[in-house]
Amino acid sequence: MIKTRALGVWVLLGILTATACTALEPNERTLKDAFAEQVVSAGFGRDFKRTGDELTFAGPKGSKADAQWRVRIDVAAVEPQPSQRNPFKGAVESSWSVDGQTLLSSGSFSGLPEEFLKKGLGQECWAFWDADTKQWAWE
Repeated sequence: MIKTRALGVWVLLGILTATACTALEPNERTLKDAFAEQVVSAGFGRDFKRTGDELTFAGPKGSKADAQWRVRIDVAAVEPQPSQRNPFKGAVESSWSVDGQTLLSSGSFSGLPEEFLKKGLGQECWAFWDADTKQWAWE
């Protein structure tokens, strides 16, 4: 039992170390991860599940409390910027649907709940890599 527990601790430490080391890179994978974290941190919905570039959860839509939401990352791109503080810009294009109905954006109208918009999220959104904190900051 003790050997199994000790092995589990070492495996967990290895995973955390690998995650911490790779999280310091401004690339498409960390941009997608940060986007998914922003969706979850909006405080809208529950039972979040991520499979690759797709995130699903339950949340309100109109009078329905348990609508099924799906967010699909269609494109994630990272480009260098001429700034020492924010040397990279990440752009994410995503498709959002609720109960199988696609939410379409038009001009400045996104159709997304305010909780996501306040977090800098939308069908087309961007983030800047903060060189000091080594994290994506959403605009």
